[in-house]
Amino acid sequence: DSLLQEMSKPKESKWQEVTEVDPEDYYYEPLHFVRSHCRPTDATNKTTQIWDVVFEPGNSGTVATCGGRFLCVFKVRTGELMLKYTHNDRGHELFTLSWTKLGEHMMLASGSASGEVRLFHPARQVSFHHWSVGRGVAVYAVEFHTSQPSWLFVGSNKSEVGLWDVGDPRPPQYVGCKPTQLMKVVADKGDIYSMAWVKEMEWLMVGTAEGLVGWNVQESEVQGDKFPRYKPGMVKFQLPGDGDEPPYVDSVCSLGDGLVAAKCVGYGSIYVFRAELQDKEGKIKRSEVQVLVEFKWSKTDDFYMNIGSCAELGLLACGDDKGTTWLYKLPGWLSSRERDGEEEKHCKMLPLGRLPWPDINGNPGKEETMLDKVTFSPCGKYLVSVTNTNIVAIWRREKY
Repeated sequence: DSLLQEMSKPKESKWQEVTEVDPEDYYYEPLHFVRSHCRPTDATNKTTQIWDVVFEPGNSGTVATCGGRFLCVFKVRTGELMLKYTHNDRGHELFTLSWTKLGEHMMLASGSASGEVRLFHPARQVSFHHWSVGRGVAVYAVEFHTSQPSWLFVGSNKSEVGLWDVGDPRPPQYVGCKPTQLMKVVADKGDIYSMAWVKEMEWLMVGTAEGLVGWNVQESEVQGDKFPRYKPGMVKFQLPGDGDEPPYVDSVCSLGDGLVAAKCVGYGSIYVFRAELQDKEGKIKRSEVQVLVEFKWSKTDDFYMNIGSCAELGLLACGDDKGTTWLYKLPGWLSSRERDGEEEKHCKMLPLGRLPWPDINGNPGKEETMLDKVTFSPCGKYLVSVTNTNIVAIWRREKY
């Protein structure tokens, strides 16, 4: 009952309620809560921070997570741990993951605090290749290109993003795996916190310690100009409140249809806009973001709580530092299928609902639980969050 009560929304001035759908149609219930990013002899470990969670593309049954020196792959329906990789280095810290399909095989890439990028073939339970992007470099974000599945964007704490071609790794020997750098761009904006590839518009968006920046990375230009000749110009995307003191943009997420969601530390809002800027000549240096929807979120100064989305259902979600998942529904008029003439500008909306952290074995643990990332299965049936207390939380949509 308490969960359902939380799904109801308080009335507040300025902020609009969701009226297009019934919030209870999007209610998720707790299914499996698993503590696995630790040694088998350390099952009560509460200190490992799980940083990333990503569903296998097109497969709502399989999700991968990483934190500490561990990478795990789960079957979400049962909570079964299908694969657990443990790095040899005890101090290794895996930060980020991305899936791709090469030939007939689903592969995973990871990035870590040591600057190592590592490739995995989960079906064969092997890590088959790794390389370093540099001494003293931490890899904070990796993401595969969508139309060129062997291309991998790698973002680092040096404010750089490299684009690599991992080649054609075919099992069982994976001899075709020969990572080659295709491009490097430099933000010069401090740490890179998050990264999103907006495939419809060919924009690479990056959240940094000094605001939101992006590059219009054109596939044809990457193929035509060999490294290091191709260097698209950087554009500073100016979010609301980005003035003398630029915001820490700790999460940016592609929502499909060219839409992007971004979150700034301490603002208490999630901004949704369309990455429609055309910059083929590389002449634009700054662009003021035209916010379409501003969603109300928790006002906290904590970092690294990442947005996840389900393009199929127009859903997005973000966890907070109290274990609560904030769930949002994009208005119908944002969809390209429903757009008719001019879009509305900057409407302020409340969440569809909030899912509080449940009592686990009589111990709520809400005050100590930060949700580092929340994501949806491709069909929206499952929602998975990962925490700073070594928990993978799997939720299932009640009405599906």
